[in-house]
Amino acid sequence: MTSLFIKKLKFSDYWLIPTLSLSVGLLIANQFFEVANDYIKAASNIIIMCLAGYTLLQEIKYNNKVNNFIVVDAFIFMYYTVSVFIFVLQNQLTSLSESTYFIILSTNNMLLIVFYASLLYTFLRLKKNILTKT
Repeated sequence: MTSLFIKKLKFSDYWLIPTLSLSVGLLIANQFFEVANDYIKAASNIIIMCLAGYTLLQEIKYNNKVNNFIVVDAFIFMYYTVSVFIFVLQNQLTSLSESTYFIILSTNNMLLIVFYASLLYTFLRLKKNILTKT
């Protein structure tokens, strides 16, 4: 996901090197050290969230052309932001009631459904635009 944002933001290919090394470092930390898997998921989600937010800011700032993926980028940003908060609250979820726990998880699942629906809608709209132009 980070490499997609690096390409979309038209960063230099040299940005892939720190991304790859960070990914390998997180995988090594997960396998060989006593690092909780939740911290690694939260760290990777924070990186994607920052890249998605920066992409949205650039799309708003340079609104010269029609961008079909702004809705998808917005939902990526929203979903990963909520996921980070769920990872932060995950240790406290055991002290919550069962109904509160299911409300939080269903909110996360509904955001994921909206994200996938916006992605499908965007691709179908792009396909329709391509077919009508030919």
